[in-house]
Amino acid sequence: MRYRLQKDYDGVYDLMDNLLESSVYADVNGLFNWCVDVLIYIANVTNMTYEEANILIFIILQPSIIVFLFLIVIYQRYKLIRR
Repeated sequence: MRYRLQKDYDGVYDLMDNLLESSVYADVNGLFNWCVDVLIYIANVTNMTYEEANILIFIILQPSIIVFLFLIVIYQRYKLIRR
C-alpha cells in the first residue's frame, strides 16, 4: 500500500492523516469487493450475468422495496389518524 504525503497548513507532512485516509479507503474498497463477489455469486447461482443480477437488484428490487415500505408508512399513518 502506498501512502501519499500531503502538506498540512504548516507545511509539515502529516503521515497520520494519510494512514487514516488509507485505512478508510481500504475498508471501502474491501466492502465494495465483497459486494461485487456477492453479486457474482448471485449471478452464478441464478444463471444470470453480473449485469442482469445488478439490474434485478438495484433497478427492480430495491426501488420496489422502498416504494412498498413507503406505502406501509402511509397506511400506518392513516390508521393512526383514524383512531
